Amino acid sequence: MTKPIFTWFPDRGSQQDVEPNVNVSKFGDGYELRVPNGINNQPQKWSLRFERGATEAATIIAFLKARGAVEAFTWTTPLSEEGTFVCRGYSTTQNGGTIEISAKFEQVFEY
Repeated sequence: MTKPIFTWFPDRGSQQDVEPNVNVSKFGDGYELRVPNGINNQPQKWSLRFERGATEAATIIAFLKARGAVEAFTWTTPLSEEGTFVCRGYSTTQNGGTIEISAKFEQVFEY
């Protein structure tokens, strides 16, 4: 089954956060052992901003709402890396004739 594709490109100022998932064992004298937790241990998290006209903003919101943080979608990051993501949450702000959407995308690994 193919995943839906999020086709909109975010505005400038997008932020990527990567926090590697590792198991750490600490020993005496300050020594520690670090081991990756699984093969996909560096998921990307993105804070994105889209400022669009009402029609396009409504289309973006409808896409995110339809997925409801449950269904994953394909998205190409600003670094040109394609992956599978879910939108964990979003907010909207009206700015005169435009609507600003702030969204949090998190990379997921699934079949």
